[in-house]
Amino acid sequence: MNFLRLTQTSMGTHSILSAIKEKAPKCRFYFAASSEMFALAKETPQNENTPFHPRSPYGISKVTGFYLTLNYRELMEFLLAVAYSLIMNHLVGVLNLSRGR
Repeated sequence: MNFLRLTQTSMGTHSILSAIKEKAPKCRFYFAASSEMFALAKETPQNENTPFHPRSPYGISKVTGFYLTLNYRELMEFLLAVAYSLIMNHLVGVLNLSRGR
């Protein structure tokens, strides 16, 4: 398992959010979540209410980044425009078809 990815992805998200807080609190931030956060989910399809169950350092780091993003948005004393989305691998074909490709 590549635990370096866990550190890089988690600390990268934290460093960017921290820098925004300190230097550009009106900046907008987008966090792209991943289906890797669900890995061994007990239900299919997954949705916003499905508990996370990551099985790789990358999935764990994305869950960490997701909660860091929520924390900065909800609990910090500054206003930060934060958005996130859960990118699901099975949507790639659907999105291409909806564009006529």
